[in-house]
Amino acid sequence: MLQDASGAHGGHVADVNLRRWMPVGRYGALGLGLAASWASADYMDTYFSVGAAPDRPGYDAGAGWRDARITAVYVQPLSGRWAVGAGVMYMHFLEEAADSPAVRSDGQVYAGIGVARGW
Repeated sequence: MLQDASGAHGGHVADVNLRRWMPVGRYGALGLGLAASWASADYMDTYFSVGAAPDRPGYDAGAGWRDARITAVYVQPLSGRWAVGAGVMYMHFLEEAADSPAVRSDGQVYAGIGVARGW
């Protein structure tokens, strides 16, 4: 559960996650995950509600399931302290978030690569 500590929206978001890590080769690891987020009415109103304009009606987003996500992450150690990794995530907006005029596409893909050093 995430609570707005900065006062940006005054709401909260609750996540449900399921992740499975599997060994790949001698040292690598592949993580596969499923997740979903539920958001309060204050959060949804801040990020998905839209005021009326001459060319469109207003939209008031209420509390509900914000999105569902599927992820894949691969991590490969290079030494005792260094590792590289890459991941991809597909996110699909749900319910009132998906219906918002502020959302151009219900589905989004994110990808990244990184380097990590252990202390």
